Amino acid sequence: MPSWTKMQEEAINKSGTNIIVSAGAGSGKTAVLTERVITKLKGGIKINELLILTFTNAAAGEMKNRIRKEILKNPDLKDNLDLLENSYITTFDSYVLSLIKKYGYLYNISPSLSIIDDGIIGILKTRFIDEIFDEYYSKADEGFNKFINDNTIKNDNEIKKAILRIISGFELKIDKDYLLDNYLDLYFNDDYLKGLKKEYFTLIKNEIDNIEINLEYLSSEADSDYYEKLCSSLDKLLKAKSYDEYINAISLRLPPRPKDSDEIKVYKENIDESIKIIKEYLHFDSEDEIDKSLQISKDYIKVILDIVKKYFIKMNKYKLDNDLYEFTDLELMAIKLLKEYPDICDELRSYYKEIMVDEYQDTNDIQEEFINLIANNNLYMVGDIKQSIYGFRNANPSIFKEKYDNYSKDNGGLKIDLLHNFRSRSEVLDNINEIFNIIMDDTVGGADYISSHQMVSGNKTYEDNKANQNYNLDIYNYIHSDNEEKEEEAFIIASDILDKIKNGYMVLDKDKGLIKCDYSSFCIIIDRKEAFDTYRKIFEYMHIPLTIYQDRKLTNEINMFLINNIIELILKIKNNEYDKRCKYLFMSISRSYLFEYNDKDIFNIIEKDLIKDTDVYKYAEDLSSDIDSICPSTLIKNIYDKFNIYEKLIKIGNTKDELTILDNILSLADNLSNMGYDIIEFKNYLDEMITSGIMDITYKEARDDANSVKLMNIHASKGLEFPICYYSGFYKKFNNKDVKDRFIFDNKYGIVTPYFDNGIKNTILKDLVKNKYRYEDVSEKIRLFYVALTRACEKMIMVCPIESILPKVSGVLSPSIRIHYKSFLDIITSISGNLSKYIINKEAMVDKKYLASRKGSKLTCNTDKQIEFKEIKVDNFIVEEAHASKTINKIINDEDKKTLEYGTFMHEVLENTDFNNADNSEYKDIILNLKESLNINENTIIYKEHEFIYEKDNTIYHGIIDLTLKNDNKITIVDYKLKNIDDEEYIKQLNVYKDYFITLGFVDIEMYLYSIIDNKLKKL
Repeated sequence: MPSWTKMQEEAINKSGTNIIVSAGAGSGKTAVLTERVITKLKGGIKINELLILTFTNAAAGEMKNRIRKEILKNPDLKDNLDLLENSYITTFDSYVLSLIKKYGYLYNISPSLSIIDDGIIGILKTRFIDEIFDEYYSKADEGFNKFINDNTIKNDNEIKKAILRIISGFELKIDKDYLLDNYLDLYFNDDYLKGLKKEYFTLIKNEIDNIEINLEYLSSEADSDYYEKLCSSLDKLLKAKSYDEYINAISLRLPPRPKDSDEIKVYKENIDESIKIIKEYLHFDSEDEIDKSLQISKDYIKVILDIVKKYFIKMNKYKLDNDLYEFTDLELMAIKLLKEYPDICDELRSYYKEIMVDEYQDTNDIQEEFINLIANNNLYMVGDIKQSIYGFRNANPSIFKEKYDNYSKDNGGLKIDLLHNFRSRSEVLDNINEIFNIIMDDTVGGADYISSHQMVSGNKTYEDNKANQNYNLDIYNYIHSDNEEKEEEAFIIASDILDKIKNGYMVLDKDKGLIKCDYSSFCIIIDRKEAFDTYRKIFEYMHIPLTIYQDRKLTNEINMFLINNIIELILKIKNNEYDKRCKYLFMSISRSYLFEYNDKDIFNIIEKDLIKDTDVYKYAEDLSSDIDSICPSTLIKNIYDKFNIYEKLIKIGNTKDELTILDNILSLADNLSNMGYDIIEFKNYLDEMITSGIMDITYKEARDDANSVKLMNIHASKGLEFPICYYSGFYKKFNNKDVKDRFIFDNKYGIVTPYFDNGIKNTILKDLVKNKYRYEDVSEKIRLFYVALTRACEKMIMVCPIESILPKVSGVLSPSIRIHYKSFLDIITSISGNLSKYIINKEAMVDKKYLASRKGSKLTCNTDKQIEFKEIKVDNFIVEEAHASKTINKIINDEDKKTLEYGTFMHEVLENTDFNNADNSEYKDIILNLKESLNINENTIIYKEHEFIYEKDNTIYHGIIDLTLKNDNKITIVDYKLKNIDDEEYIKQLNVYKDYFITLGFVDIEMYLYSIIDNKLKKL
């Protein structure tokens, strides 16, 4: 029997009311939840009388397995085994789907409804918005035209994207229809607008308060003369009370910070930041302009609301006609069902003896509304607000916080805190508490950490197994040099790992006790994925095995491109379309691991027109015969079988990953087949997904338990644990791009638009949203920091460049300091005085041989241990498009347009004219001039629009060459340009062409650029 703490026993046994369990990291939450279920079963409740809701299928499956194992240990509970498989241990989505399938007939919803694919939704949204805009353009709507003219420069693409974002905001509103119908009355009445202005002035006052707080911090560290000058410069601003006074006071100059005063640098920077923010707020000429701007934006919002209403009419009709829905649709439909049919609601409320919600901090508003409708004072909610890190998935941590605060006062239920941590050593927990006591509270972070969330060591095994080594936090501080920070940090970490393995750093194994660490003892946690490739290269160079945890994009994978090309070739053959596109498809497939033709063979096959004699063509031809009578999933299975793909995967390594990719492609085909897609529609869908970027189909990378260092971002690390954790990339600025959008839908402030008055400007709503976002974003980043640090079992090591050590902080750091955090490095710097005892200065030595190898040299690290590593990178860059026009980032005039059209036309003439029979051509003089300049004769073999694929330095290049001439063993390459043939980039492109022919064995190669407009040939 496990030894439960007093709080765990309460969490297992307490009943009779709503209960919220705040389960800190490593507190045994899942074990407690499982034991509570078993206790309920022992009390006579059946497993199918409990509703246990999770957020992922994996979590639901794990919960079922744990319960099954516990039931098997209790013979008296065996009757529940038969009920377990069909019990209500499931995700929110699955449960709501089952409910709608059962009762959907009340709304004429078929029980055979399907969940619409995200990619299709993306395509439909774009299509419907395009249709609505076309309708407006055709009827010349005055309000719409003004909206478009005021807010666009080149085209309406950005406006369409903005409206789609606004639509996404409305989709998450429970009262969406009411809100759309009453929006202007709700958001533009006098009282509401007065409230907005009051909030706006509070923003300015908060920044002034922040200046005063930083002045107070600075007063104890700065020279008195400098401090007095600073106060004098700020005096008018600190005393200002009205908008006009703020305007008059903000034009100030602060005295320069004295030299050798690093201890006040951060405080001075905080003051500068607040002044900068106040200046951004004061972007109106007067207070009257604030009111005027809101009224102008109202006209835009009227147009947007009309577009959004039309969109929902179109989308709802499509979904109803096709029995296709999103999970959000079903959740909203379930809420409507329970409200409009109280007998169904009462049936559910009386049936379930308890409703348990796991990871409650991740619930959103719609899910909360649904849960409350079927609850009967029997809600059991387990979670940890400190681990609410999914704001981008619409999780609302304030739901957890509100209940936690109310239940703490015995208002509505019971609150239980699980504070004992069984994952980490006491030193690690002490370090974490030391940090979050200073940076997390109710205001910023969402939890009063110091009073009710500090972790307590619960794993006594650590105390019995302790080596003579330092378990406390290490902060490796380095001075940033000319190299990239990610390279410097990767080398520091790699060297430290090798050093710890060499010196036998000890870690605890639950079966063997203390053992020497190996590569699997280490994990590197980074906020974002941009540095993954750098770590891969450096760890390969240092011969340290590395496993990267990340979601991969199915639409970026080689097998996705390959399967898509095979399908296209099959369709080409079916339709008797043997064109130059077939040559490209042949090259792609024959060059792949499925056939491994070399470039010389491919060149000869295309040159002699022997494609139809190859296995590539014959296999595709065989599959084309029954394509009209099969569905997409059957076609994919036939392709896998005919091309023997599964067996050939071993040639490219990473078999587990590649099998996962193939399984995901097949699963996608299955889903679309079930939705009635035929082969053509399936192919169009793949093309749209690959080229449009509307939706990224992601999948989990296959992972193993090999003896390797693990690398992941913080979100991927949630729920995992590792003996020794390194934290890197703290210098990276937080990503706040969402709030930079000109059009925003905010849950509190609604639609936020700019206004036009001699230019595009922002209303105070944008300022309010930015401030709200700043609090929410910094709070979530602090929680993200908590999740990262609580992954460590035995030691935490941070790697970051701290420029200055600030004085020690007493108590919780002021919110006005924390709200300006822009990176994790800012967090560490702000409390550096409290952490100074953990700081170790390191020299960031980026190996010179590595730097040389990064630039192309084939150098290796001197070590006896060799790690075999193979990777093929595919460069999707098309070296040269098959037309003369190029992208222009400006509005072109009529003359430019005519020039471009002529260039495109002449490119086609050169492509289609027979150089050896040009006498009757209207452009005879141009052709003959080229023939003479290039020495084209009757023995010259001429290739036009010659496509190629070749590999160099593990990169596969694909290009199209305008004109290739072969005279004996001499190759002449000609690339057509509109006019300018002096661009250095063109030389780089032609060198790629040249390299391709070198791989085919050609040595004598000439290269030319031809200017169509100037009729000029330039030899390179």
